[in-house]
Amino acid sequence: DPQPFRELRIALVGEVRGEVEPCGCPTLPYGGFVRRERLLNELREDPTPLFHLDAGDTLLETESHGRLDANETKSEDAKIAADLIAGLGDGFIFAVIDDEDEVQETNENNNVSGPIQVSVADDTDLVITSISSDDTSLSEGEDLEVTIGVGNQGFADAGGLTFYYYSADDIFGNGDEVLLKSDGHGTLDAGEFDDDEPVTLRYDALASNAAANGGSGYIFASIDDLNLIDEEDEGNNVSDALAFDIVQSNGTAADLRIADAWLDDATLEEDQNARIRLHVENIGDADANGETAFYWSADDTFDASDILLDRDGHGTVSAGELDTNERESLDYDQLASLGDGFIFAVIDADNLISESNETNNVSDAIYVDIL
Repeated sequence: DPQPFRELRIALVGEVRGEVEPCGCPTLPYGGFVRRERLLNELREDPTPLFHLDAGDTLLETESHGRLDANETKSEDAKIAADLIAGLGDGFIFAVIDDEDEVQETNENNNVSGPIQVSVADDTDLVITSISSDDTSLSEGEDLEVTIGVGNQGFADAGGLTFYYYSADDIFGNGDEVLLKSDGHGTLDAGEFDDDEPVTLRYDALASNAAANGGSGYIFASIDDLNLIDEEDEGNNVSDALAFDIVQSNGTAADLRIADAWLDDATLEEDQNARIRLHVENIGDADANGETAFYWSADDTFDASDILLDRDGHGTVSAGELDTNERESLDYDQLASLGDGFIFAVIDADNLISESNETNNVSDAIYVDIL
C-alpha cells in the first residue's frame, strides 16, 4: 500500500536585507534579525516538521560613494559593526557595486569583489588601557587617588575584578609585588571601554610598603588577575607602572594625641554596644592624617598583649587643631566574650606618621563593665 504523504515546511532564507517580506523601502533596509528569529521560532512550535535552509548573502552595510566620472578610480573605506559580524560567525565578505542594477552598464558581470575571509573570535579580551593620578607626590597621611581605563576588545561580555599592586620597581611579575586592593568594575560588554574607573589606595598601606624603598614605588593594575576568564589574549591584563613618592616634611612634624576619651555608658546591658567619644588633637607643626585603633585590656596598662577591637579613620587633623567630634561604636558581643576590662584608644597605632613625640598616642584607660 502506498504510504501517506507527510507535510513538511521549508523556510528558505537568502539575500537577507533586513526584511521578512518585501517592504517597498526606498533604500536597502537594515535590521530585522530579531523579528526573523521570532518568526522562525513560531514556525518551529507547529508540529509540522520545519526545514530551515539559509542561502546566505546577508546584507551588512550600504555606502554611497557619490558620482564617479568616466575612467575615475576612488579608494573607499567602510566600517562594519563588530557585533553584527560576531553574530554571523566565520565567513566571507563581498563588496557589490550597483547591487540593484540601477545603472545601465556595458558590463554587468564585474560588480562583485573577490571574497574577503573573516574569522570571528568568540573569546573575551579584557585590557587595562591607562592608569593615572592627578597627584603622585603624597604628603604624610594623603591617600593616592588613581584612575584606570578598562576595556573589552573581545567578542564576549565579561565581568571581573581589578587588582592593585605595590612594586618597588617598574617591572611587574618579578615577585616583589604586594597586593593593596581589589575592585570590581561590573560587566564589560564586547567592545565596551570605560576610561574613568576611580580607586583610592590608602596612605598607610602605601607608606608601610614604600618605607624600605626610600618612600617611593610603583602601582600596577591587573584585570582578571586570577585568570578566571578565558581570554583571546592573556598578555594585556596589566597596566603600565604608575610611579609615586611620599614627600617628607621639611623640619616640621605632626604630633597626634588623644586629648580625651570616655564612654557614654560604662556599664553595658545585654546587646548594648559601647559608644566611645574622643577628642583628637594635633599639637605638632605639620598636618597629619591617620586612624585610631581601639583595644581591650584586662588591666589599666596598655601593652602588646592587648586585643584589637576596631579601627576608625578620622581624616586630616591640621597642625594645632583639636577635633572634638570623633566617636565609635564597639560591638557588645565582642566585648562580652572578653569580659569586664579596660578600653584604650590609640592614634597612629602602627607608627606610620613621623611625629615629634611618639609617646602620647595612647588614651587613658577607660573601664567597661559588661552585664
